[in-house]
Amino acid sequence: MVQAETSSRTADTSRPTVGVGRTVEIEWADRGRSIYLIGAEGSSDLANDVIAADAPLAHAVIGATAGDVRTYRVGGSSWTVTVINIGRRARVV
Repeated sequence: MVQAETSSRTADTSRPTVGVGRTVEIEWADRGRSIYLIGAEGSSDLANDVIAADAPLAHAVIGATAGDVRTYRVGGSSWTVTVINIGRRARVV
């Protein structure tokens, strides 16, 4: 079971949000930074830094804006990430 908790700044609709086809730079609470492309459901390709929209991390960050902190759980483990930057929308196949 995946659970996501959110904590964010005041909503600003003029700022880009994480979604399918966007890249997202995140900072892990304990392992530095990573950049991923949010792909279509079922399209994870970790060798190329693509995570599927239905992956637990994607569920946690979709809808976030830069500066948002998200915590998600998978099984008995929990991770916290901060959204650092959101890239332009790309075509997802």
